[in-house]
Amino acid sequence: MLQRVAPERDLALSPAALAQLMNYDFPGNIRELRNIIERASLLADGQLIEPEHRH
Repeated sequence: MLQRVAPERDLALSPAALAQLMNYDFPGNIRELRNIIERASLLADGQLIEPEHRH
């Protein structure tokens, strides 16, 4: 999904961000996950997405 959201960047999820996503209930669907990843990729300055980039 990171490749689809930001193909020009070599993004990765930090272990903490991955854990946060894995514990999230996702009341929506895969679109909600994509929106979260897309927003976090825009907020991340470097190549690593951290939990604080979700908001």
